[in-house]
Amino acid sequence: MIRGYHCYWKIMETIVDKYGVEYDIKQKILIKASPDLREEYIIHQNTEIIHPFAFMDCKKIKSIVLPDKLQYIGSGSFLGCSALKRIDIPDSVLQISSNTFSGCRELESVSLPQNLITIGGYAFCHCEHLHEVIIPQTVSAIKEHAFNYCLNLQKVYFQGALRRLPYGVFSHCENLNQLDLPYNIEIINERAFEYCKSLKQITIPSTVRLIDTKAFKDCIYNHRTTKTNQKYPSV
Repeated sequence: MIRGYHCYWKIMETIVDKYGVEYDIKQKILIKASPDLREEYIIHQNTEIIHPFAFMDCKKIKSIVLPDKLQYIGSGSFLGCSALKRIDIPDSVLQISSNTFSGCRELESVSLPQNLITIGGYAFCHCEHLHEVIIPQTVSAIKEHAFNYCLNLQKVYFQGALRRLPYGVFSHCENLNQLDLPYNIEIINERAFEYCKSLKQITIPSTVRLIDTKAFKDCIYNHRTTKTNQKYPSV
């Protein structure tokens, strides 16, 4: 099926595949997926862009295969895909936009791109079955609440030199128990680890110059903390 609609000053011709997924005519842009998608869907190999909210509330899809040519995933692209269990993001993607996987409650595993630069706000919020995250060394920014309410997240590994952990980034990750902060982290903002009640020990690197109020609220209070930073003898 071929469709057309106004996009800025041009008319974009689109096609719809046999699964009800709409692309531009060259299949470089995935515009909108059918909410009836089930089990696994393989995105066309030519696709470079996934529109914002393209798969929003596709509640029956369990696996989505992303193409190697993919460059951009729009905000909220997989918002509310509550049955999605695993996704591997190709290294060609440099940014995880805001709310991209928010509400993917069954998501158990995600492979982040080795060239990733930014993880947007609420990107993995309420991914309640996600149990481990490896932050690649190329990541220079993680936005607010990126991983909050990942209730079963247990381990976070930082491979690189992130300088700031923002407001609420891991708040309410109540099973988080293994965490090594980035080696040159400087700022830990308010409520970054609020209610991480399983986090009993943490090393504060010597590079940290600011820990905001309530950064560890309801978290490591009264638990042993290893310190290499004399500015913060306790938190």
